[in-house]
Amino acid sequence: MTKKQTTILICVVAAIAVVLVAVGGYFIGTYSSSDGEMRSGGFVYETSGSTATIIRYEGDDKTITIPARIGGRRVAYVEAGFLDGTGVEEVIFSEEINMIELADRVFEDNTDIVYVSLPDSLTEIPDSAFEDCTSLERVKMPASLTTIGDSAFEGCSSLVTSGADGENVFEIPETVTNIGVEAFMDCGDLISVSIGSRLSALPNRIFYNCDSLRTVTFASDSALENIGESAFRNTHVNNVTLPSSLTYIGAYAFAENTYSSFTSINIPSSVGRIGEYAFSGCTYLNTVTFGGTDDPSELYEIGEGIFKNCSRLRTISLPESVTAIPTLAFYGCVRLGTFTIGEQIASIGDGAFSNVGSQATSINFTVNASGYMLVDLMSYVEFGDDGVGEVKEHWILTDSTGTVMYAYIGAFDPETCSNDSDPETALASHNSFDFLLDMIDIREISSYGLAGVKGSVCIPSSVTKLGEYCFMDSEAARVYIGGANCEFEETTFDDTASGSLEIMLLDASGSANEFLQQLIDEGRNELSVRNADSFPA
Repeated sequence: MTKKQTTILICVVAAIAVVLVAVGGYFIGTYSSSDGEMRSGGFVYETSGSTATIIRYEGDDKTITIPARIGGRRVAYVEAGFLDGTGVEEVIFSEEINMIELADRVFEDNTDIVYVSLPDSLTEIPDSAFEDCTSLERVKMPASLTTIGDSAFEGCSSLVTSGADGENVFEIPETVTNIGVEAFMDCGDLISVSIGSRLSALPNRIFYNCDSLRTVTFASDSALENIGESAFRNTHVNNVTLPSSLTYIGAYAFAENTYSSFTSINIPSSVGRIGEYAFSGCTYLNTVTFGGTDDPSELYEIGEGIFKNCSRLRTISLPESVTAIPTLAFYGCVRLGTFTIGEQIASIGDGAFSNVGSQATSINFTVNASGYMLVDLMSYVEFGDDGVGEVKEHWILTDSTGTVMYAYIGAFDPETCSNDSDPETALASHNSFDFLLDMIDIREISSYGLAGVKGSVCIPSSVTKLGEYCFMDSEAARVYIGGANCEFEETTFDDTASGSLEIMLLDASGSANEFLQQLIDEGRNELSVRNADSFPA
């Protein structure tokens, strides 16, 4: 063999060696199992054409990076549960990733991950993607994100931010146009949320039970039109400024906010409808306004129980465009002392003003609606701890004929008050007064009609019907019933504050006695029925 041939042979052998090393290295880092799964860098994946799907991770690292390519193919999909049982705490998607899709429930129930950096090319966070990831604190949101799926972050009880550690603001990007129901429900550590301008609707229960959530900021050019059912229910959102584009506030949207800083809210003039119980149970809400001085409200419909049990609401003026006050609208607004029922009001629902005014410093109710009136009861004296008496007034809201009672408005308590308006003589008799209705010709007491009253209640013989939950939240110890044939509902005596009532019948021969006896036979042990000769003196 010549020297030239030897040199050529050596070069060929060397070239073959280089190829073998390269190929061998590929098969060392990437290899196929008998079931067709491939492995590389701790990832198990499958291939289809030019793309790869990551099935699971089998490595030991606590921080992993999802590559843009694996085995020479583009990573296009990540399967659900790919991190199950791995103990991985941080997941970073490579910045070089282009067009990737995540499976529904991709991280669901993973209690190890703390931080996830999603790729900018991702357009959708799928349904339940991070549901019940209870250790997840931070998520870097994609720059091109348009959709957040149903329950995407539900139950992420440690989630705080989408930015750098310590900023404590979760930003929903400007690019997002659609968010699914319950997307952030039960995220108990969320403190502050910023919502981009292109979102037109907040879905049902999006932040429900986020009980640390205090600040919600809408973009100045927000396109938001709808706030869904229970969107901010049981949160601590305070003094939020609602966008001027808003037209609808859903049922229970802000209900059960008991945070002491949630004291006021302005309903933009553009809002036409507010759903049932939207602000119920907001115990520190004391000021509600509608529109502005030069921007009259377009509100025309408010839902049942809208301000129920807003115990610090003191005064409110409904827009003239509202023509009906629904059932339980202001029930339990014990400090509500100033209200005008305008002449445009055509209907008032049962219990709308029941259990109202008992803690008001003064009461100034006005009724201009043609179908209703206020009946002024006998003035009474309320005694303070020092024994000094102050003359008070109270009323009954009735229909225009004065025969149907809708609500008692006031705060008479036989323990501290007297029907004697002269403080000189009241001290001797202030514990003996009973809540009497026989001074007016009441024929019917509607549902919730005597809610919240105290002391003994005397139902005169003129009354022939008592509605549902008539004594709800009442501290009445005794109810005297004068009419032998008075009709009741099965729930008439339900849900009293004491949980029990002693019913005194002045005429035990009628159907009233038969009905009450039937209730007792059915196991209504909280009711006690006795006969009485007369109303108390």
